[in-house]
Amino acid sequence: MADDELNDDSDPLEQAMKDESNPLRSVVRDLEKQIKGKDKALNTANERIEKLAVVERETVFKEAGIPDEGPAKFFRANYQGDLTAEAIKAAALEHGFITPPSDPDTDAGLNAGDGIAETTGGQQPAGPDIGQLIRDAETPEQVAEIMSNAGLSSAPQ
Repeated sequence: MADDELNDDSDPLEQAMKDESNPLRSVVRDLEKQIKGKDKALNTANERIEKLAVVERETVFKEAGIPDEGPAKFFRANYQGDLTAEAIKAAALEHGFITPPSDPDTDAGLNAGDGIAETTGGQQPAGPDIGQLIRDAETPEQVAEIMSNAGLSSAPQ
């Protein structure tokens, strides 16, 4: 008998909500419409937030001096660190996507290779130039492998 009571579809509240003549049904319908309106407004707000996040990200990369074409485009798409111009610029310099600004006092009469050798005690810096490796890559798969080996994600954001 207890099982029959549990399986009984005669829930008074459910029946009352299905009954169109019940005055509470119109209240519930109005509340459902309000909820749908709020959901739509929330979705619109979330879309705007996503668009603003993209604009903010692009602005910070621009402030950091990261080009939006060539190999740096891959860096922009895959960078996952702090979104500050300083952090982005440091990571791009570290991985060879941009070159450090030249200092007129130390660059006078020096070519780029001499400047690197001078600042590193006469030795070339350790590790490959990631930017140059990417520029030399012939396929997207090679670019992804280079970025993976450098510790950068190859999945676009």
